[in-house]
This record gives sequence, C-alpha cells and structure tokens, in this order.
Amino acid sequence: MGDGVRAHVVVAATLLGNRIHATGNDAVFTQGLVDRAFRFGGTYYQNGITPKGPLEDVAADIARRLGGYDGHWYVISVMIAISGALIAASAARTSLTTGATRVIAFAVAAAVYVHFTLSDAAYAGLLYSRNILVTLFAAAWMLTLDDRPWVNPRTRMPVAIATGALLGLGAQTILPSFLDATAIGIAALVLVSTRVEEPEARRKLRITVAVSAFAAFMTAPIWYLLRGSFSEFWASWWTYASYQSAGIGISTGQEIARGWHNAYIYYQHRPLLFAVLGAFVVVTIVGWPGSTARCALRTSRCSGGSRAAGSS
Repeated sequence: MGDGVRAHVVVAATLLGNRIHATGNDAVFTQGLVDRAFRFGGTYYQNGITPKGPLEDVAADIARRLGGYDGHWYVISVMIAISGALIAASAARTSLTTGATRVIAFAVAAAVYVHFTLSDAAYAGLLYSRNILVTLFAAAWMLTLDDRPWVNPRTRMPVAIATGALLGLGAQTILPSFLDATAIGIAALVLVSTRVEEPEARRKLRITVAVSAFAAFMTAPIWYLLRGSFSEFWASWWTYASYQSAGIGISTGQEIARGWHNAYIYYQHRPLLFAVLGAFVVVTIVGWPGSTARCALRTSRCSGGSRAAGSS
C-alpha cells in the first residue's frame, strides 16, 4: 500500500470512522441534554446538570443541527478530526520553534494526529469537554509560538484577541484549567517583549490578551444571566462542580500528591515518552537564548522593513 493510499485511509477513518467510538458515556449524556432542549425548550442547564462549561453542549448542538438525529455522530466524528488536526498543527509549530526541520515537524504532526484520533489511548477519538479544552489551548499555544502574526502590525491585534479568547473559553470549559490557561497566557505576554519594540504597542497587546481572555470567560455567565436561567447555570457550573471537588475528601496538598503519584505510575510504563518530554525540556532550556536572539533579529528586520515601506 502506497503512502498516498495510507494517508487517504487515515483521513477517511478519522472523518467518518470515529462515529462509533465517539459515542462515549459523556457524549451520549450531552446528546441527551441537547435533544431535550430541542424538544422541550429551555437551556442546557435547565435540561440536566453538568459541572462543565457549555462548549461541549454547543458542539453537540451544532452536530444535531447539521446532521440531524441520525447524522449526529458523523458530524461529531468530523469535529474530532478537526480537533486532532489543530493539536497536530500545534505540535508541529512547537517542533519548528525548538529547531526541528519541516520534515520532522510533519512527522510529529502525523504521529500526534493519529494518537488523538485512532489510537486506543484514553479520550482519543472522543469530543469530551477535556478534548475541546486541549484543542483550544493547543490553538492558543500555536498562536503564541508563531512570531509572524505578532511581528506584523496588521495582524498582531487580531492574534492577541484570538489568543486571549481561546484561553478564556478553555478556562470556562473546566474551571481547574485556569492554571493551564495562565501558563500559556504568561508565555504570550512575555514573548511580546521580544517581538514588539514600541513600549506602547507592547502594553496594548498585553492588555488586549488579558481583556479578551476575561471577556471570553464571562460569555457563559452573562449569556445565562440575560436568558433568565442564571440560577440553573450556577447550580451546575459552580455549585455542582465544587461539590464534586469536595466530595473526594482530600486536601489540595493531597490532590497534588495523588497527581504526582499517578504521573509516576503513568510514565513508569511509558519510559520512552518520559525521555522525549525530558529531551524537549532540555533542548528548550539550552536553545532558548539563541531562539530569543533570532526572534529579536526577525523583529528588528520586520520593523525596519515596515518603516522603509512607510517612508517610501
């Protein structure tokens, strides 16, 4: 079988084949919330209780409208393929930023795409809230790492708005992910200093990222407040989620210790993956000064070219 045929098989399998795998427990529950809203009216949170933000419900709602009741899971399967493609593109951008060639970046993207769509890994081939969350953060990370839109005065403001919005929607989806969003946001704000020379422009971009993230985060509470169903939304999104968090009966320190223990067990069975992650951290730390210098050089060249164009 040729490479082209293999690629077509993978694409066909991910676009349509995940319709069966996609029917996980959470996904079927979400489909039920959407179907109830279609039949009886009201909002998602008035038709059921869920401790997560509305994006998973919105995805199921779009699938219901586009594919109908019978074609719902086909549309979800296409969404899973799009999610995998965005995560793969983010992995490729990360590889390029750390000095990999385009061939290696493409290989990384292909492996990541297959892993998140066709592998037997937990949550692969699904469109749960955490899959949507990872997709949003991967897209934000991809925008954060790419110098070109931040250096260009015409595109830097839209990319700042998009980066903030992706982080805000991600934090809204699952509340503990606020820490992940903060880490990516800090990276975006710090990298602005190496990409933009003008202090006023840097300040405006940083404020834009922060305001955009906050505005996106607040869309769900404000929407349900305006709909008159804020109490149902708050009872699920905050109260029920807080009960779930407290229900396990352990402190924050114990939660961190358990996470460390689970990570140790996970990587103990996957030493190669641990070695790859360790190598990535070492290469990034060692190559960071040179990467910063190259970024500054590209910024100065672009700024110089823009001034030259303006003067001509």
